Formats: sequence, C-alpha cells, structure tokens
Amino acid sequence: MVTSASLRGGYHPGYRIVVVMLRILYIVIDDAGNPLISDFGLSRLAETVSTRTPGADNSLRWLAPELLRGDNLLTLSSDIYSYGMTVLELFTHERPWSSIPQSVVVIIQAIQGLRPPRPMQSQILERGLDVNCWALVEHCWAQSPEERPTIQEILSSLP
Repeated sequence: MVTSASLRGGYHPGYRIVVVMLRILYIVIDDAGNPLISDFGLSRLAETVSTRTPGADNSLRWLAPELLRGDNLLTLSSDIYSYGMTVLELFTHERPWSSIPQSVVVIIQAIQGLRPPRPMQSQILERGLDVNCWALVEHCWAQSPEERPTIQEILSSLP
C-alpha cells in the first residue's frame, strides 16, 4: 500500500502535482483493492512560482516544518515529508505525534527539528515498520527540503 498509494498520487515522472497534507484520511481503496489518493481539492499543480498552502488546522501534524514556519511554499519535497508522516500513520494506526494533544506543541517541536519517536510495540513491528522502513521515514522527515528523498528514491528503496 505504501508503494501503490505513492504511485497513484501523481508522483509519476513527468507529473508535477503537490498533494498537500497527504494522510490516511485521504487514501481510499478502489474495487480492485488498489489504494488511491482522494480529495485532490487540496492538491495544487506545482509551478515554478511558489504556491500558498490552504488553511487546514486539523492537518498540521502532517505538514513539513517549512510550511509550519509560515514559508507557505508547497513543493514536492513538502509532500515527501507528509508522506513520511502518512507511512507512520499507516503502521501505527494513530495520527502523528499522537502522544501530544496540543497542536501548538507539535508545531514547535517540528520547527525545532524534533520528530515522532520510533514506535517499538510488537504489533507495529509485525506490520513491517522495520529498521529499513524507519530509516526511510526519517529520511522523508529531513529538516531541510533539499535533503529529503525524491519519490523515485523512495520507490527504489521499497521491497
């Protein structure tokens, strides 16, 4: 599902779509069992000119630090950060930063470079959140957008 959802999210080479706030809530399963990204009302075509993010207070936990700082630049790299949060959500069945109820605390921590801790519960590890997958998630969460992997790098690292 991690691979399929990313491929169906407009990340094919040649496409330039910024999804904005990718999260489990926006992934649906079609009749053939394929995961699809829904709610493209939140997506924006990537342009050479910066695009502004829509207000969405309920999705702050998935947003990249540069968006939380108020830079408001939507990029494919900011989607990669959200993708990492969505992978965490997929394995844990909880929203990112679930142990922190206040969104303002999450914002401060993300801007400071902190990230959710690695879950070590046996059922989460059994779902496949192994060392390699966790390393990929952490790579997606790089503080600097330039240090995050491309979708092609993500796909080549998945089994």
